[in-house]
Amino acid sequence: MRGRIPKSKDIKRTILGILQSTAFLTTSAFSYSVYNCLIHNYITGGFNMWTASYIPAFLSSVTAILIERPSRRNLLCLYVANNATESLWRMAEARGMVRSIRRGQVLIFGVSASLLVYYFRRGWHLEQKDSVYDILRFIVGKDEEG
Repeated sequence: MRGRIPKSKDIKRTILGILQSTAFLTTSAFSYSVYNCLIHNYITGGFNMWTASYIPAFLSSVTAILIERPSRRNLLCLYVANNATESLWRMAEARGMVRSIRRGQVLIFGVSASLLVYYFRRGWHLEQKDSVYDILRFIVGKDEEG
């Protein structure tokens, strides 16, 4: 609301945004089961690794992303990429393929924050309109803007 008293238009927009995000999450959760059943019953007639996990998950993610507001899609991609990377790392760690790095999450955060500030200072945010840079401008300040 940007520090002002909300008007009815602002409240309406906020409620519609909440409902749209709720529809995104609901679609993401339930369309996986729908696609899983459709593929099993009508397309392949059985399960394997691709038809039980990858293909239904991919289709449900695409369906859910199409429902979400375009302005939030980049933030969702960052969030999901973070979760996917963590899941892959933990699976590889459980299988003994990699060893855990002590306080590795701090290292990853530092590198990613450094890259964001680097792109911010280079002026990349002026070409690519993204709300992440709006947040960064608020935190870092306009002095660092390129």
